[in-house]
Amino acid sequence: MNIISRILSTLLHPLLMPVYGIFIIFFHTYLLVLNLPFKLFILAGVFLFTCIIPALCIYILYKIKAISSVTLNDRKDRLYPYIICQLSYISCALFLISHAMPLWVTGLFLGAAISVIISIIINRWWKISAHLAGIGGVVALIYFLTGSQLMLPSFPLFLIVLWTLLAGALGSARIYMGRHTLGQVLAGFANGFFWVYICTAFLLKYQL
Repeated sequence: MNIISRILSTLLHPLLMPVYGIFIIFFHTYLLVLNLPFKLFILAGVFLFTCIIPALCIYILYKIKAISSVTLNDRKDRLYPYIICQLSYISCALFLISHAMPLWVTGLFLGAAISVIISIIINRWWKISAHLAGIGGVVALIYFLTGSQLMLPSFPLFLIVLWTLLAGALGSARIYMGRHTLGQVLAGFANGFFWVYICTAFLLKYQL
């Protein structure tokens, strides 16, 4: 069970969630019509901004002893990495806008940035789950896209069930590993879900 929990925590790491989200957008919405080289370029940019750069910065913080561990298990280690992630999400949103992506697509990243701000505030007293905030954002994106009719008719509905189940499995894994309590897991999921859903819905309406 411990091995499974670690695998889930790695594969569903918060730094990977934006890449999963943009992949869903590119291959299950009308943006499927974009040419493959352009989609791969955008995916690479998202991966760079939201995964590679934050991961490298966190590693540097660890090497200079600004944080005690790259896993950020200690609540006190999370401030600087959270700020870095927030700036990375905003930079990624600007990157997408500069390449003429629909405004609603940036809702995933702006929502994530806001959820990080909320996490920074709450984290001063309580270790809200970053893992569940990340996957909560992806689940919110899927529910939003389904309800907004942006999804292709061929959209596999099992993805809704799959990601919801994955969120539950990830939450259970984090609790099992002793990283969070049930309350911290639920609060993290709600934080990510709420802001991504609100931002994507607002930006789509503003765009129209």
